[in-house]
Amino acid sequence: MPTRIIREGILTSEEVNRLSDSAELFYRRLMSVADDYGRYYSNPALLRAHCYPLRVDKVSEADVKQMLSECVAAGLIVVYGAGKYVQILKFRQQTRSASKFPQPTEHELLSKCEANDKPMCSLVGVGDVVGVGDVVGVGDVVGVGDVQTERVRKEKSTLAPLADFDRLWSAYPSKTGSKEKAKKAWEKWRKDGDTVEMALAGIERYKKSVEHQRRNGFADLKYQNGQTFFNGRGWATEWSIDDKGAHAKAETSKSEQARNRLVAAYSEQILHCATHDEAVRFMEKVHDGLRDAVAEGWVWQAWERKSAQVAHND
Repeated sequence: MPTRIIREGILTSEEVNRLSDSAELFYRRLMSVADDYGRYYSNPALLRAHCYPLRVDKVSEADVKQMLSECVAAGLIVVYGAGKYVQILKFRQQTRSASKFPQPTEHELLSKCEANDKPMCSLVGVGDVVGVGDVVGVGDVVGVGDVQTERVRKEKSTLAPLADFDRLWSAYPSKTGSKEKAKKAWEKWRKDGDTVEMALAGIERYKKSVEHQRRNGFADLKYQNGQTFFNGRGWATEWSIDDKGAHAKAETSKSEQARNRLVAAYSEQILHCATHDEAVRFMEKVHDGLRDAVAEGWVWQAWERKSAQVAHND
């Protein structure tokens, strides 16, 4: 069982003071079984077994349900995920590993109770729940009525990057590579000033450019590995499209023509590499010659196609 820090703020918290003695004891016990993010299952049977392992004969599931409802009504806990999970709000503990429980969505935190959660959330009043930005502490509980503006600000700043990435990942045509690593890359570029609108526009330009390349000598061209595209900030590349953005230009610029010739030459040369390590070393030369992460990906795709063909023949 993880070690928890219970701060003295819990003693003077108005929210905790709203609880009955049994509900406060349940709240403190829940802190001991929740993960580092303050998340756990909301199933009364599991809560009863894990929070009261030596008192299951004295605490019923109905008791657990009532105590959980009190905690929710006090603004200390939110039930989410169609009633499957609980989140202790303002759970300020050291995080040592990723949570095995899903993160509450912005909608779940703002609306507090989904339709399926109503039995658990029957005591919740409108405006009673603080935000996901506060899911970082134990006992140091903020007030309910006076934190709504701050709650919304923190929820949006915490959840928006995740929602934005999901939009981008959905828009990108190739879901290959590690989604988690792509998400980390997006977070880095976002902090550097890139916006979701900028990235979405770049993805659309890239898709149209690939279609253009396919019509002009690269019929087998595949979309770049999703992880590689995000790592290389592919949306920032200047893809050649017409003024209306409806179609790729029929005539590419001189610089694009030069790049295409290099890609074709490198794609042919990399096929002569005998091993994966040799191909990786060759890509260093490609990088120096192209300085274009997306174009480099096209060259690497030629090697991947060859490797796949060799493996198939074997």
